[in-house]
Amino acid sequence: MELGKLAPVTTRHRREDQRRVAREIRQAAPAGSILSHSHSRGIIAVASASLPVVKLGIDVEFIDPARPWREIAAVFMPAAAGTSLGDSDFCRLWTFGEAHFKAFGETPSPDMLVEVARLPIDDEAREFQPRRFWRSEKLAEGFWLSVVWERGV
Repeated sequence: MELGKLAPVTTRHRREDQRRVAREIRQAAPAGSILSHSHSRGIIAVASASLPVVKLGIDVEFIDPARPWREIAAVFMPAAAGTSLGDSDFCRLWTFGEAHFKAFGETPSPDMLVEVARLPIDDEAREFQPRRFWRSEKLAEGFWLSVVWERGV
């Protein structure tokens, strides 16, 4: 699976427009495709895959230093709330957690969060569990994008 590059953002889209575009992409996808989408502050991210990928999740988030990341994490990913990461690194970990939930229907374990937080930031997909992969990218204009997927046997 290859993470595509996004075009530079020149305009922001209203939330209703973001949802409409994601819905249109889902409807236009080939039969049998696995899709995941996310939106944040006018950015729309969509991931599409087919076999051998069997599960897929994507998340995009704006790195907002004013956002109460740790208070949000305390509710949804308590293991991440106590980390000493800065806003950007925490946002990267948060996008992993959201993409993971979308792909697998469960929040990452505390041990998994610690492990993936240590993974290097580069252009490589990283296997974090057998047949499960994560790729993250910091996008222009202060966004993190994460894609998580699982290959079938």
